Amino acid sequence: MADVFIEHLITRKKSPISRLIGVAYIFVLVLLTALTILFELIPLLPAVLVLGTWLVVRLIKNFDIEFEYIVTNGEIDIDRIIGKRKRKRLITLDSRAFEILAPDAECNFSAYKNTEFKQRIDASSGKNPRYFAVCPSKMGGKLLLYFEPNERMLEAFKMYNQRAVRQ
Repeated sequence: MADVFIEHLITRKKSPISRLIGVAYIFVLVLLTALTILFELIPLLPAVLVLGTWLVVRLIKNFDIEFEYIVTNGEIDIDRIIGKRKRKRLITLDSRAFEILAPDAECNFSAYKNTEFKQRIDASSGKNPRYFAVCPSKMGGKLLLYFEPNERMLEAFKMYNQRAVRQ
């Protein structure tokens, strides 16, 4: 069997709440600038504008979330990338341990409706059709993972655990 290495990057859709928070950050910056002018603190105005703008841009960029899936010989690593600068490994799973990997549809998930999951991870964009995977959790119990694998990843999972993959 040849080595398998697949990378896939997806971007999470911004929620309306995150957009509203971004507008609130901008409003606070405008209010702070107006207060600086109102209280005649003109020498501080350039500092308020530069530092405030830098902070607002940095805070708004924290809402840009991407997920990178890396499949290597049946193992999947899922990383969360925040603002295109900070990366954190969410989880590493072996696809051979999957009980099921199927599209997130009522007919596929109905057998797991009453299952109590110790861990739930949503590494999906929120806009594309997503898949779910159920496997044992390292904390005991079961883990539920939502993600969006591409066709190459599904074929790789099928190669290592054919009975669990449903399409």
